[in-house]
Amino acid sequence: MRVLPEEIEFAKFLLDMGDGILNDFNDKIQIPECCVAPLNADIVEDIYGELIRKKEFAKVAKCAILSARNVDVDEINKKVVELLDITNERIYTSVDSAVNNDNSDIGEALLPEYLNSLSPSSLPPHELRLRPNCIIMLIRNLSINEGLCN
Repeated sequence: MRVLPEEIEFAKFLLDMGDGILNDFNDKIQIPECCVAPLNADIVEDIYGELIRKKEFAKVAKCAILSARNVDVDEINKKVVELLDITNERIYTSVDSAVNNDNSDIGEALLPEYLNSLSPSSLPPHELRLRPNCIIMLIRNLSINEGLCN
């Protein structure tokens, strides 16, 4: 995680947390109140809403919401994309079939609905919705010359 040069106290907190200095005897960490959102907060709107409305997309790219669970990340990403202009939305879907080379009947058992419900962490979702100014991260370098790299 990167911090700004003037965020000395936060940088120290991150280093201490990473080094295990902040852990108590039960190996738990007390997170500062400034880092925890209230249960009823709309963190997507709080962090991205105003920036997107003002079209300050360079600043949007420097913000992040961290989550431990992929299901939460997917929901957050969906909410952020919904804040963007829908007029030029593109929807990309995954392939709905399984290739089976050993002539068994497993291909028939893997229904498209089941395949579409899978969400492995290394792959995009079955239905990927992208809008202009949507931030994406490539998990593989596609073309370094064109800047399509992670």
